Amino acid sequence: MKIYSKFIVVFIGVFLPAICFSIQKTNSASMNASVELVITPYTTTIFSDGHNKSAIVVRVLDKSGDDVTTTNAPLQILVKGNGSILVDETSGNGKPELKKIQEGIWETQLINGSCSFSLIAGSTPDKLKVEVKSEGLKSASTEIHSILPFKLLSPKKQQLKPSRKTIGKMIGADISFLPQLESRGIKVSDNGVQKDAIEIHYSDYWADPQQQNKPSAWEGLTDEKLAVALKDYTKEVIVALKSQGTLPDMVQIGNEINHGMVWPDGHIGNPDQLARLIKAGVDGVKEVDPSIIIMLHIALGGQNDESVFWLDNMIARGVRFDIIGLSYYPRWHGTLSDLKKNMLDLILRYKKDINLVEYSQKKKEVADIAQTYQLDARVKPLEIRSSHLKMGGTNLLGESIDVNNFYNGIPWEIGLKRFLEKPDAKEMVFYFRPMYKTAEFLQDISPDLIPEFNQRGQFLGIGEPQFFPEYRVKVRF
Repeated sequence: MKIYSKFIVVFIGVFLPAICFSIQKTNSASMNASVELVITPYTTTIFSDGHNKSAIVVRVLDKSGDDVTTTNAPLQILVKGNGSILVDETSGNGKPELKKIQEGIWETQLINGSCSFSLIAGSTPDKLKVEVKSEGLKSASTEIHSILPFKLLSPKKQQLKPSRKTIGKMIGADISFLPQLESRGIKVSDNGVQKDAIEIHYSDYWADPQQQNKPSAWEGLTDEKLAVALKDYTKEVIVALKSQGTLPDMVQIGNEINHGMVWPDGHIGNPDQLARLIKAGVDGVKEVDPSIIIMLHIALGGQNDESVFWLDNMIARGVRFDIIGLSYYPRWHGTLSDLKKNMLDLILRYKKDINLVEYSQKKKEVADIAQTYQLDARVKPLEIRSSHLKMGGTNLLGESIDVNNFYNGIPWEIGLKRFLEKPDAKEMVFYFRPMYKTAEFLQDISPDLIPEFNQRGQFLGIGEPQFFPEYRVKVRF
């Protein structure tokens, strides 16, 4: 028997998990198009200092996952754990009244299909569950971890280097129970596909931000002994795959580990030990084959502040990897605009590719975002940089087209290897088209990058392009 799961992993690609699930929705005639509530905490990890807070937005979606902006209805907020809702911050100033009706329960209103409020941490660490309910709509809930304050670190410049490994299309599967699978005669196969990607959950059960429990075989192990056990197990998995001819091209260390992994030792509240465990996993892979691509996966598709918090503190603690993995479920991870802004910032900040590892609704829109916001940091045969970042560009090479947008602040890096295995004398033709004042993407970029448009509502400024050839090329501009 062969186990394999068909999904695509590209530079910034698609990952459909081996275990698939769907969110069940209930219709409500009284709410017409409205079907369910979704809740987005823009920080799911806060310090338990009595004043650290998480901004939370509740929205109403229809069957297609589109926002319903016509819903006006009472909303109930329930909080379990050591935390509370900030009443003073949300009441007045045009916002609906928010009042506490009993311990752990608040009431407010959905206005035009949305509501926002803040959760404040208590003085002791806890896992806080926040649930929102409105009659006729499916309720929504989320979990926020409050932790003891720790020293925040920022990466040094030399720690923010792009990976030099080549990352291409991949097929992958979850390898969480390798010994159990082998004992039943099950093997993992690439099914004839050239590249494979796997993820290791390091748990006796599926791991995600709500459950990252230590495997029973490692009970009693702590600190360095636990790190050694994790490294040895990781190495054992990769060696086993190599021995049967399915050496993976990419390995994901843990699954959705923004709250850590191998709890309680590797919880995000213990950042030094979490970093040690991740590094142990990376070392286990590299000892078998250092060319294998390493991905770290966090379930923070639209949560930029927390993505930066997590990546900064892991990279600054010496964690090295090649690609950032994100999950994006609208039920918890915000809007498509949140996803775009987060991806763009992470690409610019960390100089790494992003893989949308898991997502559910809005597949086409998410895939379009994934393919637009990318950084080809591995192959730079010809790099073009311009002092003006406010235009769109299309590169034609033979019959291939490469579209890039200077306005999002990323240098246009055009690699001949992306199109040709062996570059020849073909020309590269560059066609620049203006930015239009009515372009929808303007809402996603900083106001200081928006230029002055001419009377026709257009702008085109090429500035001073620079060309950095790796091969012998002729450029006519």
